[in-house]
Amino acid sequence: MAQPTAQLIARGRDLFKANCASCHGDNGLGDGPAGQLLNPRPRNFHQAAGWTNGAKVSEIYKTLQEGIIKNGMASYSYLPPTDRFALIHIVRSFHPSPPVDAEQEIALLETTYQLSKGIVVSAQIPVKEAMKHIVAEGKAEGDALLSRVAGIQAARQDPGAALFVQYVSNPNRFLAACRVRREAIASSEDFIRIVSTDPPAVGVRPAVVNLDSRDWSVFHQFVLAEVH
Repeated sequence: MAQPTAQLIARGRDLFKANCASCHGDNGLGDGPAGQLLNPRPRNFHQAAGWTNGAKVSEIYKTLQEGIIKNGMASYSYLPPTDRFALIHIVRSFHPSPPVDAEQEIALLETTYQLSKGIVVSAQIPVKEAMKHIVAEGKAEGDALLSRVAGIQAARQDPGAALFVQYVSNPNRFLAACRVRREAIASSEDFIRIVSTDPPAVGVRPAVVNLDSRDWSVFHQFVLAEVH
C-alpha cells in the first residue's frame, strides 16, 4: 500500500473529491470554496515547503491519523488504512518532488498504528443472510433517527434543540453523519470545522457559520448528547 497502484490511485481520486477538494481544491491548490474562510488557509499541495508533518508517506499518514487541530485539519482516523494510503498517493501526486520514506519509516507505521488490525477480514456469512441483517439494522437506525428528530422538534425550548431546529435543514442526514463521525466531532474545534466546511453536504443551513462561540458550544454539546 505504501507504493501507488492503479487501484489505489482510482480510489484515491474518489476519496479526495469527497473529503478534501472542498477545502484543498480539485487540483490540490488550496483554493477550495470551503477553505476561503479558514485561517490558516488549506495546504497547497503543489508547494514543496512548509508541510507541518512532512510529505513522506509515513508523515502524511500521521496527519490523516491524528489531524492538525491548530490548522483546522481534522483526523481521518475513521477511514480504513487502505483508503488513507489511497488519499496519500493522490496528495503526493501534486507535490513537485515527493520525498521518499526509508524502509524503517514504513515499517514503523505498522508498529505505531497497527495497520494490520484495520484490514483483517472478519468471518463471513452468506450474502442473503448479510443483506437481511443490513436491512434490519438500516430500518432500526432509520426508526431511531425519526424518533430523535421528533423529540428534538418537540423540545424547542431547550437552547440546543432550538439551534438544531433553526440551522439543521436535513435532520436525518445530519444525525447520521454525526453518528458515523462520533470520534471526529468529539472536540468543538473539529465539530465546527466539519459543519462549517460544507454545511449543505451534512444537512445544515449555510447560515450556521454565523454562530458565535457560545452558540457553537451549545450546539456542539447538544449534538454530542444526541449521537452518543
